[in-house]
Amino acid sequence: MKLLKYELAKLARPLLPLYAASLILAGCSRLLLNSGSGVMMTLGGYASFVTVLVVAAAVIVTVLASWLSFYRNNFKPESYVMHSLPVADSRIWMSFILCGLLFITLSVATAILSIRILAPQVIMDNIQALIGQNPEIGHMLIWVMILAAEFQMILDWICGMTGMALGLKRHGSRLGMSVLWGVLLYVTVIVIQVLLALMVAGPDGMVSQDTMELSVFMTMMKTLVAGYGMMDLLLILLGGFVYSRGFDLE
Repeated sequence: MKLLKYELAKLARPLLPLYAASLILAGCSRLLLNSGSGVMMTLGGYASFVTVLVVAAAVIVTVLASWLSFYRNNFKPESYVMHSLPVADSRIWMSFILCGLLFITLSVATAILSIRILAPQVIMDNIQALIGQNPEIGHMLIWVMILAAEFQMILDWICGMTGMALGLKRHGSRLGMSVLWGVLLYVTVIVIQVLLALMVAGPDGMVSQDTMELSVFMTMMKTLVAGYGMMDLLLILLGGFVYSRGFDLE
């Protein structure tokens, strides 16, 4: 428990201010965009772009910080001090895993809330219209999209942790196998997201909806899958480049 509290406090110092900055920037951008002034709306557009960058950075830094902490405390030579404590190795590993999952969840929640604050009103109106046509399908769709984002981040994070362990075991302080594990898990996540979408609508539900609602539903799902696919492809290419250069985490 003490190790978990220490790890939480150590990661909270750099990450919580980043989450707060994301929400503050999103709120400022929304105020500027709603001001009605041409100059203010232009500034709001630039602020929105900066907000997106900060939100993305918050998620990426969360993943990298938790990975680096896990690496330093389990695979660096000085980690023998921690593992010499009268505590089972499994409890030490779980402290880092639980801490990482908590901050991954916080980063995803921050990203979703920032987007909700920043999203143009027309998008929110369209979502509300979709819910109004069929409240059950609409609410379930939104929850599936949120859970899919959380599920992907957790899988990506576990993929990196698992790949790091394998890579360090087999390649000696290199990222190595994390790229191969990443490709498999990224593809798996995309397939799971599509299957979840089909499960929510179901064949009968899809047929019973009118053309407009079906079109909106399919557009949202295609956008979701395409966005994740592009992000995952970028991460795979980046991982391949890093591995080809033999990049050490330090």
